[in-house]
Amino acid sequence: MVTTIYLIRHAECQGNIENKLSGITDFKLTEKGRKQAKLLASRLKEFRITEIYSSPLSRAIDTARIVMEENDINSLNIVNDLHEIDYGVCDGMCWIDINQKYPTVEKQWKEVHHYPVGIPNQEDFIELQKRIKDSILKITNDNLGKKIAIISHGIAISSFLCFVKKINIEECNKLKQQENTAYSILEYKDKKFNLIEEAKSEHLKGMIL
Repeated sequence: MVTTIYLIRHAECQGNIENKLSGITDFKLTEKGRKQAKLLASRLKEFRITEIYSSPLSRAIDTARIVMEENDINSLNIVNDLHEIDYGVCDGMCWIDINQKYPTVEKQWKEVHHYPVGIPNQEDFIELQKRIKDSILKITNDNLGKKIAIISHGIAISSFLCFVKKINIEECNKLKQQENTAYSILEYKDKKFNLIEEAKSEHLKGMIL
């Protein structure tokens, strides 16, 4: 029995365009984000998804609701542990302010370790990875044989794909970029996840704002 998971990053939100670490701060979708979600919803029609799960944050829930409308799915399952990484004291801050107050954070993250690190009170990346892995595994086991959409967040999804691809977290930057509404397709069989497609975003090509 094969279970198919469509692991999706939410559409563009206000935090994205303001260059903020969105984290667990609850930003709404932009108008562009709503258009992205509609294009995603149309793309997902051919996959005949029957179940949809979402992070509790508005940008994920609103993306999920647009997908539901286009795909005749009546029930949305919200799972608290699908939320994005908690960036601690920098959560919701823009990079200009972060660089002024915590000047070593960006270099530690983007040049040294290649994953979020060094922010006071930040959620540990390994703990994030375990949280997301456990959540997706439970969702999968609760829906064996079905086609499931899971709407989550960029760093959360990347942590799970590191696990699936057996990539060390310090090589997280080698993963394909998770654009807004990018989706990855995984199959679960014999208690193992197999990555079929990674960070697909062809539905956004030629998008008119």
